Amino acid sequence: MAVTGDGGFGQYAAELTTAVKYDIPVKHLLLDNHALGKIGKEQLAADFPVWHTSLHNPGWAEYPRLCGATGIRVEHNSELDDAMTALFAAPGPALLCVEQDADLQ
Repeated sequence: MAVTGDGGFGQYAAELTTAVKYDIPVKHLLLDNHALGKIGKEQLAADFPVWHTSLHNPGWAEYPRLCGATGIRVEHNSELDDAMTALFAAPGPALLCVEQDADLQ
């Protein structure tokens, strides 16, 4: 099980192809707020405005499908329980993309 934000996952997204190649059944929960959230929080903590942290992401739930893995997307918390069940039931590597509010602090 791996849990990342979209910024961190974006740096290592190609690792999913290794999991597919070797059928490593890693389950990945991706929290997608379309921003470099950690960097934004560091900027605010230093009393700076949030600057250049927004991201233009690909469809993170579609990406695993292109790689040969399972991709699931959740936009509402009412979908989360079923999506988590599907994530752990999926054979091989699978990724669940959970849409987040970028302005939530």
